[in-house]
Amino acid sequence: MDIPILSLTDATDTKIAALQSAGCLVITGLLDPAGREAVRAELAGHMGNARVLDETQDDPDMFYPGRTRRTSALVAVSKTVGNLVLNPQSTDLCDHFLLPNGEFGYQLHVSAALEVGPGSHLWSADRQPQPHEIHSAQMPAGSVLYWLGSTLHGAGANTSSDWRYGVILTYSLGWLRQEENQYIDVPPAIASELSPALRDMIGYKMHRALGFSTHPFVGQSLD
Repeated sequence: MDIPILSLTDATDTKIAALQSAGCLVITGLLDPAGREAVRAELAGHMGNARVLDETQDDPDMFYPGRTRRTSALVAVSKTVGNLVLNPQSTDLCDHFLLPNGEFGYQLHVSAALEVGPGSHLWSADRQPQPHEIHSAQMPAGSVLYWLGSTLHGAGANTSSDWRYGVILTYSLGWLRQEENQYIDVPPAIASELSPALRDMIGYKMHRALGFSTHPFVGQSLD
């Protein structure tokens, strides 16, 4: 099974059906050249200060490929990434796949090029992929790769002579613990500068009784 490739203009139902069938989906043209340059410029200092992960200490399970730099708190330093978090291409898919699984909504879970096994979201837990079932997600610059949490995925090797630049934004149900600690990475002083929708998405929102705080702006506008 190949990774389906669709464009921004394809119908949402078509994208949902492709993602449901393959467990992953490429949508081209999400970020134009100006948007890509904006992300690079906004994150340049942030990435420049990030250290290379030590495979023996930071990544003993070898989840990341060698010579990987990783940084977080992207919404705190990049307006363009913040807009990507709320992009309807993503939220429409989240509405379909996440909302039916919990009444508490969904949230940003964490902020790479990936190697994905299409169709693996339908496998049993002990099913191992065969080499011919693993596909590299090759796509034009400005594209986005979506995958379901039950789809096998991993980062591929960078065989070029330069750093390969990518941004990951993942979403989870509102009652789950986020992988990235947004409240430390994006403290209230910074969160107060974000839009209400983006603040809610990174977790500054109560989900029923979850996320309770005596701070006056929890569940309210910071404006």
